[in-house]
Amino acid sequence: MATTVHNDIEASFLVQNSAAVDPASLGAVAAANQDYAVKSMDGSDTAPLKSGDTIVVIPPATLEAGITIQGAVYKNDSTVTVRFTNGSAGAIDMASQAIGAWKFVVHRR
Repeated sequence: MATTVHNDIEASFLVQNSAAVDPASLGAVAAANQDYAVKSMDGSDTAPLKSGDTIVVIPPATLEAGITIQGAVYKNDSTVTVRFTNGSAGAIDMASQAIGAWKFVVHRR
């Protein structure tokens, strides 16, 4: 079986959350969205996102057991929406996350 490689990515770069976030408690076998304000890794205030960007989540190493990241989508030029799932039998209250704890790889076509 042959593998096809698509080379239509114009740029790839990292952004990080620009404000501390304290996600709400997530009930057993539930899912929820959480918005993250983001900025460029160089600290500039330029809006780093564009509609159509593909966003890959790099969560902090301290992400609670039982939490799965389903994906991330563009919300606006400076906000990423992350979809969380709790597959466990009990509620999970995720810890507050500091500025820069979350990283996002952005692929632009």
